[in-house]
Amino acid sequence: MNSQKIFKSILALLFVCTLLSCKSEEEDIKENKLAYRQIRMKDLFGINAFEWDFLQNPHGNNDGNFIYEPKMDLMKSFSGVRHYMDWDKIEDKEGVYSFDPTTKGGWNYDLVYERCKMEGIFVLSCLKNVPDWLYKTYPPGQQEVDVVPLKYGANREDPKSYKEVARAIFQFSARYGSNKNIDTNLITF
Repeated sequence: MNSQKIFKSILALLFVCTLLSCKSEEEDIKENKLAYRQIRMKDLFGINAFEWDFLQNPHGNNDGNFIYEPKMDLMKSFSGVRHYMDWDKIEDKEGVYSFDPTTKGGWNYDLVYERCKMEGIFVLSCLKNVPDWLYKTYPPGQQEVDVVPLKYGANREDPKSYKEVARAIFQFSARYGSNKNIDTNLITF
């Protein structure tokens, strides 16, 4: 009986000590004001798009040099756009790059990206489909635009095998990225 009283007393003492050792949230946690900023519902939505979703008037000619405002008004409903872009639009001949206008399709990427920046729309560019000059390095039965972005016979495990796609992405990033401290000798126009 005596040992039960001692045990209960020890438990009560531990409980009181635990309560006394607790600190208030104010003392332990400093409020992170950024964590509580207001997030607008609009900032949670994005859309997939192609260049013609900005530039093409469905009722007129296919002039890729003008923003079609009714479509732009729709794009402004979103905070982000994932731009699917065929690689051959910016490099239809190996080492020759075009953005304004693109040699295939005549799209003005400068206009699209400048306008998105002006409207506060974040753009995630997704380079897809290999250009003709690259997939034609494959044997006739394997020539497709969705092949791995390296020349036929290259070692898929060697990062150097991906130099062609890396060059295209570098040229695109040098033109539209935020780093303006790039050696202009590396940029091909």
